Amino acid sequence: MRIILCFSIVCLYNFAYCFEHIRPVPYIPSEVSPIKGDDSVGYSIIPNVHKQLFYLNHNNSIIPDLVDNFEVSNNQKKYTFSLKDITFHSGKKLGSEDVVFTIKTALKYKVNNFESLLNIKGALDFITGKSTNISGIKRLSDKKFEVQLEEAYPEFIHALANFRLSIINKDNLSDGLGEFKITKQTSEEIILKKVKNKNRISPTTIVYKKSDKVTAIKKFNLGKYHDLMFFNLTKDEISKLQNAKINEYYFPRTNAFFLNAKVLNRSSREVLSTSLPLEKIMKECLPEKETANVLTPPGFIGHNKNFKKIIKERVLKCDRIERKISILIPNGIGQENCITKILKKKFQSCKKISIEQVEFNKVLKKWGTESAAIYLGYVEAERAVKIYSHFLPEAKFPLGISNNVGLKNLISKLNNENNLIKKSRIAELIDKEILSLNTVIPLSYESLNLITSNKYNRIFMGVRSASMINFSEYRVKGKK
Repeated sequence: MRIILCFSIVCLYNFAYCFEHIRPVPYIPSEVSPIKGDDSVGYSIIPNVHKQLFYLNHNNSIIPDLVDNFEVSNNQKKYTFSLKDITFHSGKKLGSEDVVFTIKTALKYKVNNFESLLNIKGALDFITGKSTNISGIKRLSDKKFEVQLEEAYPEFIHALANFRLSIINKDNLSDGLGEFKITKQTSEEIILKKVKNKNRISPTTIVYKKSDKVTAIKKFNLGKYHDLMFFNLTKDEISKLQNAKINEYYFPRTNAFFLNAKVLNRSSREVLSTSLPLEKIMKECLPEKETANVLTPPGFIGHNKNFKKIIKERVLKCDRIERKISILIPNGIGQENCITKILKKKFQSCKKISIEQVEFNKVLKKWGTESAAIYLGYVEAERAVKIYSHFLPEAKFPLGISNNVGLKNLISKLNNENNLIKKSRIAELIDKEILSLNTVIPLSYESLNLITSNKYNRIFMGVRSASMINFSEYRVKGKK
């Protein structure tokens, strides 16, 4: 009895000791490491467990995180960094050898947006197997290292703020530097415990709990779940929420059908792209969304509001489909039941086509093993033009066609162009090139809301993705 009483007093006077934040998610990711993670739920865990050399705040400013100080040469080709005195969760001190190892590993596994590292001297020789080392990265001491670039690249520091370049322990890939540590991981939940910078104003335990949308909303209204980050709600569903804080922000994404070029040849892609009931889906399932005309969402480099690719829906000629194919609709994508129903009705007479509702991490697996032909997904405006790298054949989750030299050259030209007007024109050409391949059929645009419990103050996100916000920024009302 005395133990229970003491614990109750601790909870009353130190909220952090007993407060946990429960985040419902449509699936539990199988991989949450910076190098191997490749889905949005896993991506939201990484910034809490790991740290980058720099981070991007809500004002879109680059802030040194693991870096104590750095210098840039006059020609902007040489960067010298000094690291802070900080330890991994295991107690091992961060060293410059861990940074060198991280960059090499990121290039080896070609993490998303690895292209931003190819300007480092020797990086191209490393990923093509011509060299086992990267000549442009040098360890100068335990806490100091140097990076030399082929050409001046003003966005290089920005590239180092990419959470996929979170620094990893060269002796233990799961060992993190972040404020939280994963203490439990099952097929139903992942638990994070705060191990650094404990305070009374933000949660110290985070639980990612597998849930369907209906249950997530119900438990959110009961105060048992504390955000609805990974569920796409309609305006009507949002209006009926209880005890909710709507953190509005402009971080748009494009919903689209993606066609697997490794499974479908060009002829099949053309047949299927003109058979998808886009207008019916928009009218019946997504009436609140803006119809998409290009891949890049409004307000970002590459968006051309005047471009029109007219896709007139036709009756499917099943005999023109060469093999059995599956269309995957991920749970949590938003209105998946409505969309699945329309697609099943549309293709019911063609036995070669099956429609499946699956967890999103299964989409990635099926796509990679070439057992999925089409899936409904989305691309987010991740610093705008970075979305195009997903269409390169060497991308971790390729969305384009292999050996597309023209697209590769355009993306390279885009990355090296600093004039915004020219950059915008190149981005529009890339968007048109991607659409011409029929590997992506834009469906709708949407701006996202971060829905949290009203126990929290407003969260300022700026241009960041809400899922990447560290839980240390979730500040409880009235706590200082």
